[in-house]
Amino acid sequence: MEDFCDLHENAKYRYQLLESIDDGGQLQSFRELVDHFGITDDWQRFRDDAIEKAVTDFFDTNSIPWTRD
Repeated sequence: MEDFCDLHENAKYRYQLLESIDDGGQLQSFRELVDHFGITDDWQRFRDDAIEKAVTDFFDTNSIPWTRD
């Protein structure tokens, strides 16, 4: 989530999003701000890409064969 915040071009959004996760790591606050700012699609795309990268890195690191469907 922090990487997503750091990449956001709008300084106001970036600051408020970072504050929401620094304030006890409340996922609900973060998601409410993402919805409020209208960047839900950006967040979901970022999250999906991050998950895919983590999974493929794990498979590659552990020499586990896989295919992308």
